[in-house]
Amino acid sequence: MKNLKRLKVIVISLALSLLVIFLFAARQMNIQPLELGTQRQLLFDNLFLEKEKGITLQMVPPVQEDQPVLIATKPWESNGIGAYNTVMWDEGKFRMW
Repeated sequence: MKNLKRLKVIVISLALSLLVIFLFAARQMNIQPLELGTQRQLLFDNLFLEKEKGITLQMVPPVQEDQPVLIATKPWESNGIGAYNTVMWDEGKFRMW
């Protein structure tokens, strides 16, 4: 428990340090944030790419697999796999949020 608290303090300190370094560098380079408004944005839009060499943007249609592609194999995965997603069997279907 003591080591976990120490690890949390170290991770938070590192994250704050990186944020300060980024903000300082951005200020020195006179980088201004983009005003995106409330419109939807593509995950990878040409606007956000510095260089386009060797990059092809294309839409690939989703494919639904017959069997699960994420399978819980550890006891702690019984409630879901991943930190920011949820995969559950719901009403005869696998659903992912």
